[in-house]
Amino acid sequence: MTTPAPLVPHAWQCWDGHPSLPVMRSVAMKLKVILADDHPIVRLGLHHMLKSSGIAEVVAEANSPSKLLHALSTVQCDIVVTDLCMPDDHSRDGLSLIQRLTRLYPGIPVIVITVLRNAGLLRSVLQRGARGLINKASDVSELALALHAASKGRTYIDKGLRATLSTHTAPLHVPPPLTVAETEVLRLFACESLSAQQIAARLHRSHKTVSRHKRSVQAKLGLETNQELLDYCRHVDLGAA
Repeated sequence: MTTPAPLVPHAWQCWDGHPSLPVMRSVAMKLKVILADDHPIVRLGLHHMLKSSGIAEVVAEANSPSKLLHALSTVQCDIVVTDLCMPDDHSRDGLSLIQRLTRLYPGIPVIVITVLRNAGLLRSVLQRGARGLINKASDVSELALALHAASKGRTYIDKGLRATLSTHTAPLHVPPPLTVAETEVLRLFACESLSAQQIAARLHRSHKTVSRHKRSVQAKLGLETNQELLDYCRHVDLGAA
């Protein structure tokens, strides 16, 4: 009797229906994926791609953070693929969602798909435990690579977002969290539009101390300009940071 060839989990080949999409040559079992995005057309496209590729099957879909959490509580899955910014009754803070997912379901990798390119947000997503970062404008092959990496316990960042992260001052690694003092300075700067001098007066600290906190925030988040800080804060609940 002929011995069957062993599975080669790291071998890839092109899927005939989509030449740019690599798939595993031999897969013992498809990955079960819960897919979350508030745009139906995005979910439809991703669902079709995953089904056609043979890499994974979508076992549930969600269009909000609350529905994603409900799906996770009722359906077994191997990986979550989710948008970062989805509207919800309680919060639009995608970072809090990622942190909650990784805390409640530490054994289920989370891959984040997003249109955002703010380096601080991307670093914060990694800090909160995401196993993959994929830009929605990327080639679909990037998601396949992310799924494969996440299923093996590795982290994958697509080429475009790696370039975004590497062009900023902070090195490409998971940054330390902001301190309470740094978060307060950032909140007053971004949410209340206060200058460093005004923040110093509000917090009863020296101008030098406030400026040091702001520089530390920028270094940790990999952000170089005030506009990048403002863009970051638009998507973060600083009250819970």
